[in-house]
Amino acid sequence: MFNNGNHNQKILSNNVAEGIPVENMTENSSLSAAVAAKDLRAVAFYVLKVTSEWVEQQKPRFTTFVAVLQMGHDYVRLKVEHVCPIIFTWILYFGKLILLLSMVWLECCIRGLDSLLRLGTTSFFTVIWCSILSVIAMTESQNFLYSW
Repeated sequence: MFNNGNHNQKILSNNVAEGIPVENMTENSSLSAAVAAKDLRAVAFYVLKVTSEWVEQQKPRFTTFVAVLQMGHDYVRLKVEHVCPIIFTWILYFGKLILLLSMVWLECCIRGLDSLLRLGTTSFFTVIWCSILSVIAMTESQNFLYSW
């Protein structure tokens, strides 16, 4: 359908000037790369110049934005400095409450152990028997709930 081989050969033979040595072609390609780099530098310089002009035009907006950010920062810092001592005292009160509850729990455990040791083996077997019954009741209640 298509004769690509002959077509490509025609294009190559038309593009390559006859009689020009290969060395001249490589020199020309290096010169074209230098020209392209020069053009790229010129475009980059132009974009930089336009951008700097735009930034200069927008400078009042930037300064107002920065001023608003600084005012917001100062406001938040002031509020944090005001609230910090209050939060620290709440944390201190919470720690004291936890310490008090821990001491009450420890005292209850010591009293329970003391009463268990004073009553002898009967209280020990009673506690074990009640524990076994409560475990059985819990497992049966779970089975009852899961059967629904």
